[in-house]
Amino acid sequence: MCPGLNRRASKGRYRPTLSVGRDGICGPLQHKIWQEGATATVSGLDRRGKRLGTVYLGHMPESGQRTLTAQLTALLKAILSQVDSDGLRRV
Repeated sequence: MCPGLNRRASKGRYRPTLSVGRDGICGPLQHKIWQEGATATVSGLDRRGKRLGTVYLGHMPESGQRTLTAQLTALLKAILSQVDSDGLRRV
């Protein structure tokens, strides 16, 4: 999936990094009615600090944000199952 996230796949002074963020956004649904949606980003950086790629997730308003949570969890499990997670820096 991301060979640069494996510790032995690249050279550099840093540990490969998996960076995960989650936030909310306010979006208009109707005139003067706003609701909060959910967003998330997942980025991978190699040992040189070069970004290998970024995935952006987003979902419109939903009670408990279950859909985004399920998508983000599945993505992280897939990534961590395919890389050397012992040498991976997670932020």
